[in-house]
Amino acid sequence: MKQAPRFLAGALLGAAAVTATLLHDTHIPYTDYVLSSAHLREHGRQITLTPVIAPLAVLAAVVTADLAPRRSANGTRPHSGAPSVWLPRVAALFPVMFLIAMYGPDFAGQESALRILIGWAGIAGTTLTLPAAVATVTAAGGRVLTRRGQAHGLPGTLVAGRRTHTHPGATARLVTGVTVALIILMQAVAWQGLFGSQSAAAQHTLDRIGRSALTVGVRGDVTIADMTAFLDRLPDTEAVLLVPPAGGPGSPMTLYADCPGLAALRLPCPAGTSRITETPEDPRLQELIRWSPHDEMILDIHRTDTHDLAQRAASPEADFPLVILRRDGRDLSTAAVKRLSYEVFPRGAAVRAPGEEQVTAGIPNRDQGRWSTLLGVTGITVLAVTAGLSAMAEFLRHGRALAPLSVLTGGLRVFRTSAAWSVLTPLAVAGLVGSVVAAGPAAPVNANGESYITRELLWSAAGIVLIVSVLMWLWAATVAVRQARAWRPRGD
Repeated sequence: MKQAPRFLAGALLGAAAVTATLLHDTHIPYTDYVLSSAHLREHGRQITLTPVIAPLAVLAAVVTADLAPRRSANGTRPHSGAPSVWLPRVAALFPVMFLIAMYGPDFAGQESALRILIGWAGIAGTTLTLPAAVATVTAAGGRVLTRRGQAHGLPGTLVAGRRTHTHPGATARLVTGVTVALIILMQAVAWQGLFGSQSAAAQHTLDRIGRSALTVGVRGDVTIADMTAFLDRLPDTEAVLLVPPAGGPGSPMTLYADCPGLAALRLPCPAGTSRITETPEDPRLQELIRWSPHDEMILDIHRTDTHDLAQRAASPEADFPLVILRRDGRDLSTAAVKRLSYEVFPRGAAVRAPGEEQVTAGIPNRDQGRWSTLLGVTGITVLAVTAGLSAMAEFLRHGRALAPLSVLTGGLRVFRTSAAWSVLTPLAVAGLVGSVVAAGPAAPVNANGESYITRELLWSAAGIVLIVSVLMWLWAATVAVRQARAWRPRGD
């Protein structure tokens, strides 16, 4: 029971964490979620049993593993050290699968059902072939290390190179969990971002123009007199009416406004009607057009007066809101406009900034995306630690044979070098290459030209794997040095 102190330390740390969540509200980072201690105390019996059951389960697993029959290590049958022949063949498919995932859907039509199938097939192929590609490249690097170690008399580099080149399968097993987790995380973030794209676009609009423009959607039928009274009582504002295209592709949008309203939008005041096909200068009009369904940028500008504007806005066929704005570009008072609408219209009006309703509707998708990112990064951390422990165990199992080298080389540097190439390098390559490869097929761009796969996410995922790989390398090197110092020659 040499692991008893660590076993008890883990149990105590788990019990302390559970106790803290039962006594105090816990703020979950990045998600803005508060874990209620009062709610947890309602299930206190089940929760308090966790720190007791978990150590017992671990203890039972350890005892079962110790009692399991083991294959004798005294056999004289040689073990093959030949590299796996299938790895290079699978690795050769990686560039093809990656290109299919990146550009394959573009060869299918926008409305074709094969588009999604091709994309998923490329992503699945990339996921399956990436570990083999990393292992093959690492094995090729091992051959270079072997030559360098032989040429310069570096025993650690020589041993690490020989082992890396001879056992690429071990490297593939080591990096598989990390690379697969990175690809799944980036896909989850990308798809969650697509689900919440409307909310993100609406927030972008609010950040850009604030409430300098408001849409007024009248509830129920109103008379022209009601609409005229509403327009006349608006303080220091101008009103316009933006009508989305009613026809098919190529149909223009229509903007009705008087000269002051057109001047507030930095548009000329035509004698009758004029057409623009370029993006307008005023950011408020840009955002209004963005939230109006349309194909091509075609806008017909109609000069009108207050009576005609009121008549069109009060028309029963009108299913588009009135737009009010200030000439100086400052924010409007939403509360004041709402109050006025209830004073004038029988059922009031819905007053909001362009796209504002999408912000609230997208909150669940936004929150779920934050949880997906948090849990995904946490999962990658756990997998990286697991892979690091596996690599460390593999290195130490073979590292016992390196102990005599400490006598031959007169130092312990051989263990640090060998551990660096056996533990640190594969994990670091998996973190860096896996993050870049995973970001490629999962980088859809939204209407603002921004990818849902941010640089912060990429740096976080790759950085966590790098930190874990460095820690595992230092730990493996330390344990190997300790084993070497305890080694004594025996007469066998």
